[in-house]
Amino acid sequence: MKIKPDIDQAGQMRPTSKNQVFCTAPWVHTYISPQSERRLCCVSKEDSMMTNQYLDSGEQGIYASSKNISNYKPATLKDHFHSPYMNEIRRRIMAGEEVPQCEVCNYQKYSFQRYREWFNMLFYHKIDECFEKTNADGSTTMDPISFDYRVSNLCNFKCRMCGEQFSSTWEAEIKKNEWYDPEEKPYLLKENKKIIETFQIDVVEEELWDAACKGSVEEIYWAGGEPLMYPIHWRVMERLDKNDTLKNVFVRYNTNLSKVRFGKKCLYDYLPKAKDYQLFCSMDATGKVAEFIRTGLVWEQWDKNFREGVALAPGSDKMKIDLTLTLPGLMDLVNLVEYAEDVGVSIAPSKVFAMTPDVILSVNALPRYLRNRLVKEVLDNIYKYKDRQHALITELEGVLNEKTFDEEFPDTYQESFRRTKEWHQEVAEFRQDGKESITIEEIYSRDQEVLDWYNEDRIQG
Repeated sequence: MKIKPDIDQAGQMRPTSKNQVFCTAPWVHTYISPQSERRLCCVSKEDSMMTNQYLDSGEQGIYASSKNISNYKPATLKDHFHSPYMNEIRRRIMAGEEVPQCEVCNYQKYSFQRYREWFNMLFYHKIDECFEKTNADGSTTMDPISFDYRVSNLCNFKCRMCGEQFSSTWEAEIKKNEWYDPEEKPYLLKENKKIIETFQIDVVEEELWDAACKGSVEEIYWAGGEPLMYPIHWRVMERLDKNDTLKNVFVRYNTNLSKVRFGKKCLYDYLPKAKDYQLFCSMDATGKVAEFIRTGLVWEQWDKNFREGVALAPGSDKMKIDLTLTLPGLMDLVNLVEYAEDVGVSIAPSKVFAMTPDVILSVNALPRYLRNRLVKEVLDNIYKYKDRQHALITELEGVLNEKTFDEEFPDTYQESFRRTKEWHQEVAEFRQDGKESITIEEIYSRDQEVLDWYNEDRIQG
């Protein structure tokens, strides 16, 4: 049974709607990971083809789980989008049923705004069509018009909260130090990398270009890896420009903004030609703390690139600071907010995705009393910026009511903390070589209680 939702133009479900789970994404959007993995969207919780995605769980995926992907053949867009798996998801959503793949939105994890609210707002004009062109079994005559194609893990940063799936420099470091089990991460093997890279170049770029030529692309979301390092990104943007179709496309980016030029091409030459654009520029702190969190970052260069982008459309909402809230970042957050206010932009917040005690960089690794004190101190200093920074303030207020890891995982927290601390110390030692201008101990020393907590002896279990 089809239950049409009651949604306002901001993507919000009205309380009276009988379908509270509807999302346009399974009808209009398609995602592919740097490992050629197709999913509903970037945060959907699906069985992985070959990776341990940070949101991976369950057995509901279309692809069989296997550690051996030597015979792996990536799926084309057509085969995936109109598969029985996708049909079943659409059928259940039309019936108002929660699907496990959409857990992140069902329980509003990891971000201020539900991803489904974003899709429903952006593609509000497509909601009627979703129901008119979809059969009772979930099959549809619609094709995607929104593309999130992460064509490579190519990236020049080694962010503390990232890994080899989304960073080639992380991958090189892991391989050099033999920090991985090939059976657990088969996508790192040379023969499988070749399969993936060939598919991305030969198939993925042409899928996007074919859709653009047909005039059926309304949105492209460039993310990574680092999308501004992708040759494919620059080829597609140039082709869209020369074909006079860029004017019909809303272009979005999630970028570390370390590079805005590729040869003679400049990002800021293309953006004004698009129908609209928005850049979410990754930054979690200022100065040395920022450089610690995102190894490879040069703060002064990032600041120059960011201000150049803001100057392109001052006073607009086209440039945002994309904040991944970490504990080191929390120690410098007031400085980042003051920077954002000086430049005249808002901060779009999210938390470290891995909500387990294995991530000591999370603010939730702290005991409740200490976490809440730090968060309240930040809030006291930034409430005056609530007009522009309301999303960040709302996110921080929500953190105050979340379980801490020692509350949620009392039996494993101490041992997990100890193991993860050792891992981060090993990484820090490898990266040192006089290149890192600040240590995590120096960052945490800004608050004696935090430093004492970090240095607390934890006996191996």
